[in-house]
Amino acid sequence: VTEFLDEIERRGIEYAPDFFTLDSSDGGTGAAPQALMDNVGLPLRQSLPLLVDLLNERGFKQRIKVIATGKMIMPSYVAWALATGADFIASARGNMFALGCIQSLQCNQDTCPTGITTHNIRLQKGLDPKDKSARVANYNHFLHYDL
Repeated sequence: VTEFLDEIERRGIEYAPDFFTLDSSDGGTGAAPQALMDNVGLPLRQSLPLLVDLLNERGFKQRIKVIATGKMIMPSYVAWALATGADFIASARGNMFALGCIQSLQCNQDTCPTGITTHNIRLQKGLDPKDKSARVANYNHFLHYDL
């Protein structure tokens, strides 16, 4: 990261990216190789403060927005990320749970037993759009309410 920030300083802040999406070692579908899941990346609780501090030290924080991702399920997690310096968060996991995801870790195999991450017509029958859309809407409503 520091080399990248050095390059921004060399070229000028006008060449900086608009945002960084910080995806931690906490997130993911389980589709990555096990060695990568176990040994690459930092948890968001470590990486977010580091990134925000680096951007502040260089005077880039106003220019470069930070998007935090990685198990942003609970309102307290979202509040922590925002208070730590994230400009906003992105989260799929809570919505996946609201849809009925059971974390069978078969997302990349077209065999998701809940029908969420498959094109298999038989497995998709368990995915009732009317019911699931209400569950996702409720999850997001109460996530925002609790924040």
